[in-house]
Amino acid sequence: MKKYLPLLIAFLLFVISSILAEVSPEANFWNDEKPKITQKISGYQYSEAVKSLSSFLKIIKDENLKKDITSYLEDVKCEQTLFDNLAKRLSAKGKRQKIVINNQTIWITKADENGFEGSIAGLSDSVYAKKWTDITPKMVYDLFPQDPPKTEYLHLSFFCYSHNLLKEGEKILVSCLKRFPEQQEQVSRFICRYRNIPMPDGGFEVYEGQIVSHEDKLYLEKGYVKYEGQWMTYDDMMESKGLVKFKDKWVSPQDSERLEFDERALEALKGILAPKGMIDKPGADSEKLTWESARTKETNHYIVKANLSQEALDDVCYMMECFFLEASRIFKFYMDPERKLKVFVFKNQDEYLKNGGPFGSGGVFMGSKIMTYYQPAHTTLVLLHEGTHQFVHLVTGSDVPLWINEGLAGYYETSKFEGVKLKTNIIHQGHLKTMKERIKEKTASSFDEVINIKLGFTSYEYSHSWSLIYFFMNYKSGKYAQKFNDYFEELKRQGYHNTAQHRQLFEEVFETKIDVIERQWEECILGVK
Repeated sequence: MKKYLPLLIAFLLFVISSILAEVSPEANFWNDEKPKITQKISGYQYSEAVKSLSSFLKIIKDENLKKDITSYLEDVKCEQTLFDNLAKRLSAKGKRQKIVINNQTIWITKADENGFEGSIAGLSDSVYAKKWTDITPKMVYDLFPQDPPKTEYLHLSFFCYSHNLLKEGEKILVSCLKRFPEQQEQVSRFICRYRNIPMPDGGFEVYEGQIVSHEDKLYLEKGYVKYEGQWMTYDDMMESKGLVKFKDKWVSPQDSERLEFDERALEALKGILAPKGMIDKPGADSEKLTWESARTKETNHYIVKANLSQEALDDVCYMMECFFLEASRIFKFYMDPERKLKVFVFKNQDEYLKNGGPFGSGGVFMGSKIMTYYQPAHTTLVLLHEGTHQFVHLVTGSDVPLWINEGLAGYYETSKFEGVKLKTNIIHQGHLKTMKERIKEKTASSFDEVINIKLGFTSYEYSHSWSLIYFFMNYKSGKYAQKFNDYFEELKRQGYHNTAQHRQLFEEVFETKIDVIERQWEECILGVK
C-alpha cells in the first residue's frame, strides 16, 4: 500500500479541486497525468509507463475511464514487446546485425530497452554506445521491418504516434485498413484515443489515401465537400462563394465577362488567320528570308516576328492567342491591352544562336521575349513550353517555385491542335514512364523535396513536376484543379519564403496533408494509361 501512497495523495487533491470545479475528478486526474506517461513512452521507458498505468487501474472506479486506460496499457505493453523484439534481433548471438546511423555503419553487439552498443565498421577495437534517445525516432523506426506481420501493424503505428512520427503512423494505419479490414474496430478505437474524440458511428475507414469517419466517407463518395461546416455539392459550394461557371471553370462574374470577350476575339482571329498547322511541317522556311526581312504580326496579346512563310507566322500568332486564353482562364489573369508579349521564331539554329539564343537550347524565355527556331514537328512544343514560362513570369511578377514553372511548361508543351482548337491536358508519355518506374521502385523523391527544390533540376525533376501538375488537373475529374488555382493565387500574394512556410501554405489551401496528397498522387499516376 505504501508504494501507492503518493499517487493516492495526488488523486485526493485532484478530487477536491475537481469537486470545486464541478468536473469529473477521475477524468481530470487522468487528463493531467496522461502526458507524464506519454513522456515516459517517448523516452522508451516502457516498464515505468506500464507500472504507472497499472497503478492508475487500482484506484480508478469509473468503468469507461478504466476501459480507456486498460486499452492504453495494452498498447504500451505491445509496443514494449515490439521494441524488445527489435533489441533481441539486433543483438542475437551468432547473427551480428549491421545498421547505419548518421552515415556510419555500426555492427551491433548488444541492445536492450536502454540503448545499444557496437563497433564502427572498419575500425577495429572501436566502441559505439548510444541511448535510444540519442538518435531520432525516425532512425529507430527505420530499424523495424517495413512490412510487419499482421499482429504488429497496430503496434508499429502506436510507436509512430507516441514518437511524433505522424506521417508514418497514418500511412501504416491506412495500409492496415486496406490489407486487414477485419481490424477496423481496433484501428478506430486507437484513432479515437489518440485524437481524444468519441467513437463516430461506423468508426473510421480509408478514402482516397486518408482515414475518415464512415459518415464522412459516404458524403465524399457522393462528391460532396464540407464548406462552412456543411456538406454540399462542389457546384453548390462554388455558387455559395459567388462564382459562375465558364467553360467548366469557376470564375467571378467579372472574369466571366472578360473571358467571353477574349473568346469572341479569338474566334474572329481564327477566321482571319485560318491556321493551317504549317509551323510543324516541312517547308515553312522555303522562302529563305533573312532576319532583317522577317515578317511581323501583332495580335491582341503578342507581337510575333519570324522569317518564315506567312502561313507559319499566322499559325504561331493563332497558337499563342489560344494558349493565352487557356492560361488566363486557369490563372485568372488579364493583361493591359496596350502591353504586348514578344515572340521571335528564327528560320534555323544558326540564326537563333547568332541573335542571342543560348548554345544547346531549343528555345528560351528572356524576360521581354521568347525565342526559338523552326524545328519541324517540335516548334509548337518549344513555343508552348517557353510561352508558359513567359506567362507565369507575367502573372507572378517574380519567381515561383521551380516545380510549378517547369511542371506547367511540361504540362502545356504537349498540347496539340485538333482542327483549329488547341487541345491541352495531353499525357507526356516520357514523363509518365519515368514516374511509374520510380514509384514502383520506391525511388521517387518526396513531395517536400520536389516542391522546395531551387537549383539543379534534372530530367527526373522535370518528369516529377509534370506528374504533379497532371495529377492536380485530373485527379478524380479535377477534384484539385480549383485548389491548385487557389494555391497559385495565394502563392502570388504571399510569395515563397522557406520550406516550412511553403508546406503550411500548401496544406492550408488544399485542406489536405501533404503526405495524403502524396499517396493519392502515387495511385493516380500508376493508374494513368
